[in-house]
Amino acid sequence: MNFWDLFFSLEVLLCLFGFCSQIAFIKIVAFRTGISIYGRINLFFLSLGYITIMLSFLMFSSMCLINFGTYLEVLECDDAKQTFLWIHRFSEFHVVGFHSMINNDRRIFLLKPGLGSLNHRKYISPVLIFLNVIFSGIYATAVGDPSTRVFANITIFFINNLNMIFEVKLYRLSMRVFTQTRGTISLAQRYEVTLSFKMIKCFLPAMTTSLILKTLTFGMYLAHTFPSVYENIDVPKFYLVLNTLWNIDCSMFPWFFIVQLSAKRVKENIQRQSQIEYFQSLKNAWM
Repeated sequence: MNFWDLFFSLEVLLCLFGFCSQIAFIKIVAFRTGISIYGRINLFFLSLGYITIMLSFLMFSSMCLINFGTYLEVLECDDAKQTFLWIHRFSEFHVVGFHSMINNDRRIFLLKPGLGSLNHRKYISPVLIFLNVIFSGIYATAVGDPSTRVFANITIFFINNLNMIFEVKLYRLSMRVFTQTRGTISLAQRYEVTLSFKMIKCFLPAMTTSLILKTLTFGMYLAHTFPSVYENIDVPKFYLVLNTLWNIDCSMFPWFFIVQLSAKRVKENIQRQSQIEYFQSLKNAWM
């Protein structure tokens, strides 16, 4: 077994781990009742996109292995892998799009507390999901066409970097709104602002790490489309490394969020226990 055989074997194990991680994410986070219904829908579809990326990678690698005796994306395998490669590219934009939707959802709950419960949100959410599907399909088709490949890669690279900038700004905005709205809005609105603030704090490490990995992946892919780079690299092995970055992102993202959420739960339980002990001490003092 040479280095690349071992590399691919470890990547298959990484995908299996990532699949289990995403299932855990859906169960623990996406179905969490403390999150708004629109937030849960977005998280579910985000996780579904990650799962599809890993499964499509395993499928087109298997197609190449079965038909041509290699798991690498060699030129001879282009026709055999096209369907699953298109699905993989579709899911790439799908994930980036849902990152944007989740950020926007958190921003709405911060700046317009109460808006999330209005009836018209149930019409906006399906429209945004539908548009994301359309643009994902356009991207998957465009990136497979040599005449539009560079433009498609520049577009997704730009959107992903906007997501990363927006994530940092959203965290700073959440801190400011959380402080400024103390005692100035209703308890129901204050609850939504507080929930948004806590969720953004949980999201920050996971989203930032994920967006950095995507920026590195899209940047490398964009660079390789230029002839001066393309002609000096082993393209099939280069693609394998790029897919590894995607699969690392798919596997790491759930655990950053789950660990943050678990730490928050433990902290809340400790605080709640401290309050119980405090009130018990007051009760004993009066007896």
